[in-house]
Amino acid sequence: DGLAMEEPQRLYGTVTKIDTPWSAEYKNITVTIQIGDLADQPIQCYRLSGEGAETLAVGDDITVEGILKNYKGTIEFDKGCVLVGKGEIVSQQAILDAAYALEDGVSMTAESSLTGVISAIDTAWSDEYKNITVTMVVAGMEEYPIMCYRLSGEGAKDLAIGDTINVTGIIKNYKGTIEFDKGCVLNSVVKAEAVEEVVEATAEPTAEPTAEPTAEPTAEPTAEPTAEPTAEPTAEPTAEPAPETAVVSGVFVANVRASASMLGKPIGWVLKDEVVVVLERGEFWTKVETAKGVVGYIYNGLLK
Repeated sequence: DGLAMEEPQRLYGTVTKIDTPWSAEYKNITVTIQIGDLADQPIQCYRLSGEGAETLAVGDDITVEGILKNYKGTIEFDKGCVLVGKGEIVSQQAILDAAYALEDGVSMTAESSLTGVISAIDTAWSDEYKNITVTMVVAGMEEYPIMCYRLSGEGAKDLAIGDTINVTGIIKNYKGTIEFDKGCVLNSVVKAEAVEEVVEATAEPTAEPTAEPTAEPTAEPTAEPTAEPTAEPTAEPTAEPAPETAVVSGVFVANVRASASMLGKPIGWVLKDEVVVVLERGEFWTKVETAKGVVGYIYNGLLK
C-alpha cells in the first residue's frame, strides 16, 4: 500500500466504469478499465487527461500511460496519467523489440507507427517517384536504427538530418536492415530548427560587456617621496557550491519534455546512468539541464 512503480507503464483495456465524470475546469476524468479477461483485477485511471478523454464511455477500448501505484488497496494510474488513444497503441520500445526480433525476409503483419530523429538521408528526394529514404533513431537508441524506405507524404521532400518525424508502415527485416517497407508514410515532422528554438528560448541572454570609458591623459606632477603603502590582506576566494545533480535510472532512455507533463513535447533525451543538473524540483517533474545544454522536464520516477 502506498508504493508506486518507478517508470511509466502503458496498458490497454476496456472502460468498465466512469468513476468521476469529465471536469471542464480541471480537464480530466477518472475511469476504471479491465485488462483482457482480468475482471477481478481492475485498474483505475485517476484524473486521466489527453485528447479524447472528455468523450470516454463505458465499453471504449483505450490505451493509457502513466505511473501505477497502490492507493489504499486500489491499483491505479496516478494523477497525471494520459490517454494515449482509443484502441491498442503499442509502446515504441515494444515495437523496436519486435522489429529487431524479425528473421531475415520476414515482415510484421500489421502497420506500426514510430517517432524518431533523422540520422541519415540514405537516398535523396526523387521528383520522379515522389519519395525519399531516410534512417531515424527512436528515443535516442542509436544501436536500433530504423530505415524508412521510399518514404512519401507531405513534407517528405524537405526532410533533413535532425528533423523529428512520425512514420507509419509495415516493418520488415531486409537482409539484416530493419526498415519500414516501401509505401511507408510520413505523418508529421518537426524541423530541427524548431526544436533548437525551443531550447534557445530557455537560455538566459548574455549581457554584452560594457567598455570602460577612456580617461584623458593628464600631466603628472612631481610627487614628494611617500611611504610605501601597506598591502591589504587578500581574501581567500570562496568556492562556488556544486550544482545539484541526478542520474537517469530504471529506463534505457528518458525523454526531456518542454513542459512538466506527459503531454509535453519531447525536446531531447538522456540515456540510463547519464547525469543531469537539477534546476528545480517539483511534485512530479524535475526541471533539468542535460550535458548537451537542453533544458526541460523529466518525470521524477526516472531520476535518482
